[in-house]
Amino acid sequence: MFANCGVLLCYGVIDEQHVRDELRDELASIGDCRPGVLVEMTRKCGKPTCHCAREGDPGHPGWALSRMVGGKRVNRGIPVPALEQTRAQIAEHARFKELCGRFVEASEELCRARLKAGQIQRPGRNTPTSLIAGMYC
Repeated sequence: MFANCGVLLCYGVIDEQHVRDELRDELASIGDCRPGVLVEMTRKCGKPTCHCAREGDPGHPGWALSRMVGGKRVNRGIPVPALEQTRAQIAEHARFKELCGRFVEASEELCRARLKAGQIQRPGRNTPTSLIAGMYC
């Protein structure tokens, strides 16, 4: 029945597919995310009578989301009330990147397991087909 596909290899395919499917479900649960890092900045407002106009005064404190866009550093001001939300979004982006890496690794392992089991996959289809006259492992 499993001429080119040992039972253990079939279980390997099933295990790898299960891992990949779990990662796909986790990826679907990703919430709002944004890349970058929070940086504390100071700025001068430009009003001649403001304390920040005095020599030696560092200026007004504030926060910015800093990230690279097209090879250039871009800073976006973040209001203090939105700091925790922004931190959560940055953490979610890190989680997204980590899950994507794990998903690709799991997919590669699944592809290797299918090749070992003698299964091929037709382009554009999710159902593997065995090299042996349509038999599945």
